[in-house]
Amino acid sequence: MFNYIFIPAGSVVRREADLLLIYDDKHVLQALPYGKTFVLDVGNSLGDGVIDHHQPGTEDLCVASIIMKNPEEWIGRHLKDSDKYYLVTHLNPDFDALGSAYLAERYIKERSLPDFAIKFADYILEVDSGKKQLNREHTIEPFSLVLAISESIRMDSTILPKDKDLQNLKQTFRLFDLIWDVLSEGYSLKDGNWELLTGYQKYISLIKNDFTIYTEDLGERSEVRRVRLNKKDSPGSYSVDCLITKFPQSILWKYWARGEADYSPNHKGFTMTVAFLPSKNTRAILAVDPTSKYTLRGLGLYIDYLEMTRLLENNSIGKIVGKKRPGFHRQNPWYDGRSTMHNFTIIDTPRGGSMLPEAAIIDAALNYMVWNNAFPEREYGDLKPEEIMVYFDRKSGI
Repeated sequence: MFNYIFIPAGSVVRREADLLLIYDDKHVLQALPYGKTFVLDVGNSLGDGVIDHHQPGTEDLCVASIIMKNPEEWIGRHLKDSDKYYLVTHLNPDFDALGSAYLAERYIKERSLPDFAIKFADYILEVDSGKKQLNREHTIEPFSLVLAISESIRMDSTILPKDKDLQNLKQTFRLFDLIWDVLSEGYSLKDGNWELLTGYQKYISLIKNDFTIYTEDLGERSEVRRVRLNKKDSPGSYSVDCLITKFPQSILWKYWARGEADYSPNHKGFTMTVAFLPSKNTRAILAVDPTSKYTLRGLGLYIDYLEMTRLLENNSIGKIVGKKRPGFHRQNPWYDGRSTMHNFTIIDTPRGGSMLPEAAIIDAALNYMVWNNAFPEREYGDLKPEEIMVYFDRKSGI
């Protein structure tokens, strides 16, 4: 009844008549039937069966919470009777992609979602927004099990690379079925003793061994820096601990780092983290704990200035701007966390990776005096590429 399709993050999906067309840049990758296809956490639009929360007005929601708030609006009114449906999400699906696909499938099967499903969507939103905290005395929970399932499949050489995303989805859906049963009995996700789950011991063991892997990340793949950051609601800069790790192997690396009392210089955990991830081009995620008082406002914009400077060596300004991403100054910028959900607490690489070397990204983060308080009186969505270039040229003394 359900077919699952995984497409590159950043793909654009548009409706034309009775088809949903999946584009990669200017080329149509696939055409699927409207009303029988639902595209989740990818597609760069909202409507006609495409539910991507990276759109104006939905920045403080994840796809699972969008569906849960009004399943009739986003699925029901588009739904056509069929014996075959297509659920589309991005390659290497994360918690929100998997959770929203599960909710969509449930709704299509049952034509409704129970009231308790709001607890499921709220939990996904807490994880997707980066606000989920790791309880070191209670590390086995749904979000860590989902990470362990994904990692276990990634490491399994008996599964062909082309089949890994599907296997991840199927095994995660089986876990979600158990979660659904727990919620239907009136319990919250934090009430369950997930360590007692039958058939999940290899994932539980993976989580329990993860702190050892994290310790190896610290000793073999990391460096510690002090960086200056502003607080969100008060003037002045503050020095905080930053952990920079190249290719972290720990699945809970970010969560361990934020609670790290032993190796962080101030013994209060790493407020800022920088992870470099395996990729053909540079892939980096810079973040501060969203539950902290600190902000990265200006840093993502500055790094994208450096990216544009590199791209302009071989391209015109018009070519790198292209058809602008809604709310941004160009089509494929560094994401700087400007949504209301992230509130400048996360920075992520452009689609396809960055042309900048790792050292340039680290240097940018340390160059606080250049990016601090950039364009204080302006909405970033109103900025033009030329303004950004002139501003940072001047700040950099170029």
